[in-house]
Amino acid sequence: MRFEIGKTYKFDREKFIACNGIEHYKRCEELWIEDVEDVEFTVKKTFDDGYVHYPNEFYFAFGIVPEWCVEVNEVGGIRDDNN
Repeated sequence: MRFEIGKTYKFDREKFIACNGIEHYKRCEELWIEDVEDVEFTVKKTFDDGYVHYPNEFYFAFGIVPEWCVEVNEVGGIRDDNN
C-alpha cells in the first residue's frame, strides 16, 4: 500500500506491532506514538520513500509509513478493503 494524496489515514497500533514487534512499539510509545494514536490526517504530500511527515508535513522530525496506517472513509469508519 502507498499513501494517496487527498485520502485520510490513521495510525494503527496493531499494524505497527506486526511490522516492528512489541519491543520496538514499547520503545517508541512515549517518544511519539502516544502523540499520533487516534489522530486522522489527510495526505497532502508524499516523498519518494513513501513516507509522509505526520500530521503536519514539516512539524515533526519523524515520518509515518503506509504499512502502519489504515485508511479512514468519509464518515470516519475504517476501510477494510485496504488492509
